Amino acid sequence: MELFGKHGSKLAYRAKGIDKRPISTSHEIKSVSHERTYAEDVSDIDMLIRTLLSLSENVGRRMRRSNKYGKTVKLKLRWADFTTLTRQTSLDIPTNQSKVIYNTILDLFKATWINGKPVRLLGVGVSGFDIPIRQLSFWEDPNLISEQKDKHLQDALDALRDRFGDRIVQRASSLKG
Repeated sequence: MELFGKHGSKLAYRAKGIDKRPISTSHEIKSVSHERTYAEDVSDIDMLIRTLLSLSENVGRRMRRSNKYGKTVKLKLRWADFTTLTRQTSLDIPTNQSKVIYNTILDLFKATWINGKPVRLLGVGVSGFDIPIRQLSFWEDPNLISEQKDKHLQDALDALRDRFGDRIVQRASSLKG
């Protein structure tokens, strides 16, 4: 123990599994993500898009629960041969709104997916947490009004799903055709 100086005894105790420091289980969230691995490879574009919608809604909901807003939206895509690609883009304004996450992830997916190529896994993630800042205006901004309506709708959906379960309200586009 003397070979390691004043920290020698601490190193010896830890090497034996002895550590009297309190256990800390909390940590700062750096990203929120959700992914889906298919039991069989999927090449049906409608199913893939429905999955991206569901994943985006899950990520958005988890972010709203923890009051997080992110600027970086990330797509994870794994082909049938297990080759994994990730693509990401940055938003101008941090968000936790499922619609914004979904529209962004859909653009990334369309730019990455090779038509008809089977997919094994899809993932959606958001990181780069920041505080959303809005420029105030003297005139009503139609985009801001639309965003506020979307936020109210999303809050109502979250409340319903929290109370009655995730499947209580679903988008028609998420249902099988």
